[in-house]
Parts: sequence; C-alpha cells; structure tokens
Amino acid sequence: IGTDTNIPLSCTSLRAENLYMDTLALSLHHFGITTGKHDASPSQLLGSIYFDFNSLTSKSDGRLSANIEAALSHSEILDIASGFIPADLARIYPEQPLNANISLNGNIDSLHIDTIHLQMPTAFNLQGQGYVADILATDSIRAHFTWIASTGKLDFVRRYLQLSEINIPSMKLEAETRINGNKYEAEATINRGHGTLQTQAYIDLNNMAYNAELYANEINIRDFLPNDSLGKLTFSAKVKGHGTDLMSKATGFNGEFNLKH
Repeated sequence: IGTDTNIPLSCTSLRAENLYMDTLALSLHHFGITTGKHDASPSQLLGSIYFDFNSLTSKSDGRLSANIEAALSHSEILDIASGFIPADLARIYPEQPLNANISLNGNIDSLHIDTIHLQMPTAFNLQGQGYVADILATDSIRAHFTWIASTGKLDFVRRYLQLSEINIPSMKLEAETRINGNKYEAEATINRGHGTLQTQAYIDLNNMAYNAELYANEINIRDFLPNDSLGKLTFSAKVKGHGTDLMSKATGFNGEFNLKH
C-alpha cells in the first residue's frame, strides 16, 4: 500500500508519505500530525517509523527503527495530563511548549537509543543516549545511558511545593546510569557556579547490598537558601550496607560524614 494523505480531523491534520504495511512489517516515512485547540503554536508530531513485527520476538532478525520529533503546546500538555496533574500545578504551569525527539533502532534483544531529547524553553533541557539489551529478561537485562541536562527557571516547581524560603537555581548535570540484571549503578556531577556536587551509587537487589558516596566542593548554600548564613560548604558523605530489615542480624550499615566549612 502506498499513499500520500492529508486528512483533516476536526482541529487535527494527518499527512504521510510512503505508507506500506503487510503481515510482516509497517513502514511509515515522513508522517506529520498537527493538533490543538486553535493554539498560536499547535502541537506537532513528525517522523519516520519502520516496524518489523518480528522485532518483538526474541532471537529473531526483526528490526525496529524510529526517528520522531514532537512539540506539545501548553494547552495540549494540560489536556493530556488532566487526569493526574494537580489543579494547583496546572494553574501555574508555564505557558511553554514541551519539545521532544527520540531516535532508536534495534529489537527486543538489543535496542540502541541514539537520541533522547526533552526541552522546555527557559525551564530545562535534557539529552541522553544509550542502549538496552535482553529487555524481557529481568535477571539478565543490561542497559547503559549517558545524560546531560541543564535547568533554568523552575519557579513554578518552587511555587507549587510552597518553598518560599528555598531557591532552585540554574544548574548543569552530567550523569551515567547502568543496569546489569538486578544490579544498578549511577554516577552524576552537578555544577552550580563554581561549586560542584559529585555522587555515585550502587545497589544489588539480589542481596540488597548498597553503596553511595557524595562529594561537595564549594557549594554556595545561599544559592539554595538565600537567607542562610552558611555560605560555601565543602563536605563528603559515604554510606555502605546490606539488608533492609532493621530487626535482622544480617542487616549492616556504615556511614561517614566529613565537613569542611
């Protein structure tokens, strides 16, 4: 089946080029969907998809690939989230679009995510990439992702949480996350001005063993607590243990904290 279409559906338009589908696969190139309640900037979904139905079957040669870009308007986001977003948050939610892009290829055994990009202008920007292998095998699933993020004006979060004495400043984040079966690892570095916060954490769900470390260097507390008198802090914290049952003799815990004002 091959077709070029432009189908208006109320306030929605749909267009597609080179649509092909049979019992084995679906191929949809250069499609576009536009929807919105007469917004000045309506929501859009653009992209291309190739979906071999065998890509969901383990140990097959089926392939899935997709490159999708989306821009959701303020009103569309509130409509989609109306069932679970609190009314107080909806009232102060920024009138900014949410832009997203994802590019991936692979199958259920090995899926490569080349691009994950989420952005709300003036509020935040998040980019990531990585892979997931053996997705259906809970005990042997593997994944590795790298992330870069930056924040801007998050006053709406502070207002919603009623944090009148707390500021949420702009920050930059670099992180790496890994999964190997029931073992989870994460490393992150957060930069704010001349201050740096580094953390790494590990947990093994097989025996509930965990380890976490936090290092702060020249973090200006006044960036977060404008009325505080502490100024800049440098400190480190470590925790290591196993088990979660506090009544069990098999549960152990060690912690360490060092402060340099």
